[in-house]
Amino acid sequence: MTALAGSAPRLPEPAGPSLEFRAPAGDRFAHIDREGETILPNGRLLTPRGRQIMTAPHPFGMALSGDGKVLVTVNGGIEPFSLTVIHGADGVSPQTRQIPSAARTDKQAMPSAFVGAAVDTARRLLYASGGDDGRIAVFGLDAGGPAGSISLSTPARPDAFLTDIALSADGRLLYALDLAHYRMVVVDAVERVVLSSIGVGRNPFALALTRDGRRAYVANMGTFQYRLVEAGSGGDLFPYYFKKEKIGPLVGTRTWGGLIGMGGFPPTLDGGMVTAPGWAWWEPNDKGSGEWVVENHGVDPDYKVEQRPDLVLQGHDPQLEKAIELAADGLKKMPAPLHRPPYPVKAMRAAAPEKVKAVAAADK
Repeated sequence: MTALAGSAPRLPEPAGPSLEFRAPAGDRFAHIDREGETILPNGRLLTPRGRQIMTAPHPFGMALSGDGKVLVTVNGGIEPFSLTVIHGADGVSPQTRQIPSAARTDKQAMPSAFVGAAVDTARRLLYASGGDDGRIAVFGLDAGGPAGSISLSTPARPDAFLTDIALSADGRLLYALDLAHYRMVVVDAVERVVLSSIGVGRNPFALALTRDGRRAYVANMGTFQYRLVEAGSGGDLFPYYFKKEKIGPLVGTRTWGGLIGMGGFPPTLDGGMVTAPGWAWWEPNDKGSGEWVVENHGVDPDYKVEQRPDLVLQGHDPQLEKAIELAADGLKKMPAPLHRPPYPVKAMRAAAPEKVKAVAAADK
């Protein structure tokens, strides 16, 4: 865009007092200053307290050894899946090591990583949750090399998905959460065999042991609140077509209205990512053209029912209960079921003996 000097009319000065809002950084560009003031892309200023210790990209989990001398981050983002081991994090010169050390994911030693880690300083071992790999990866704490793995998948419970893990104070018992099967698995860390499995409810995500090891506390993710109309992306498209094809009534609240998607963007050199909208959804209309649908509006339900917190705390699910009420009422209005007619007889019936004799005599 090119602006010609003097071509744009000058705006009149405000008659009274005016306010001007600016980002704290003013005209300064975004940059990272690890020792001082960092400018974020939105113009805000950030001055973190304490010291910063760099890890591998995407540290989503963290664990501290029992003696407080070793800190481990579980780096489970895009790539590489890895662990960052920090010795002397509270000292003047902390030492860090990435396990595995490669810049790309080591599919043999650690094909996946997710949230959980545990450190056994006495036996110099490091345990890490393998996420959808279904195994606990084991590494040497000093050299960082692979030291085996412990699989939690069985024929009865295949495709385990591990989240958080914890180690008993004596290092003999290892506890792991299996997201896929809603359980906590107790493992003999010395023999590396599963001892027992305990149901802990839906989507177990975080785990903590008391100091004496007598209790384990499990935090469950709250994703299992059943709503008939409320979700992202697919939760917009499904109710849109459900309503368009007149399959049945929609119950709930208006969906959020997000069908613009993005994808196929490679990571940047520093492990970050830049994204931009890549596609959106449109439908043909009765004018021989088309129109963009759903985006920024969502899909309106046929029956608006709020998921009231007071009713949910009482054990109700207002949306599901309304849907069941409508389904039961619809069953009463359905036409009588059709009955199958008698099966047709395809075989030829045998003739009477007298008739057969008469035919034979005529042939003679």
